[in-house]
Amino acid sequence: MSRLKENMKFSLLSLTLLLLLLLDLRADYLYGIPFSHMILEIILFFICLVGFSYFSDLALKQYKNQNQRLLKLQENIQKKDNQLSSLSKKVKSYKEEFRAEIENTFRQWGFTRAEAEVASLLLKGLSTKEVAELRHSNEQTVRSQCSSIYKKSKLENRSQLSSYFLDDLI
Repeated sequence: MSRLKENMKFSLLSLTLLLLLLLDLRADYLYGIPFSHMILEIILFFICLVGFSYFSDLALKQYKNQNQRLLKLQENIQKKDNQLSSLSKKVKSYKEEFRAEIENTFRQWGFTRAEAEVASLLLKGLSTKEVAELRHSNEQTVRSQCSSIYKKSKLENRSQLSSYFLDDLI
């Protein structure tokens, strides 16, 4: 970006010098200054004109190049956003399928609605105390439901319950 700014500054400086030289040439002509003096100013005028053309062209090319890079970056961002959206939908779909599979397994094991809810909360990592608080029930009731869950599923503890579902994912 700094090269573009530098070239724009040189271009504006050249343009300013061009205008000043034009004003000076006009004044010299009106006041009858000898042509030999004006020749030097005319040469300077053309040097400034070349400088203005060169730096303006360079700045324009750099500006276009930056715009093209910016457009490519915007396209890449859009592609990545689309990929992220697609992946998010897939993850959501997989999550729903996984949840349905867990619920189906709970039904196969013969869990009651309450046991299925407790088992789901255990899979999420909640303690029996947290499950009891969340369900507005007694902790002893939750412990009893846990025992029933482990018995029906033929698993020994919470770790085995989690492993049963997570082993296939890892």
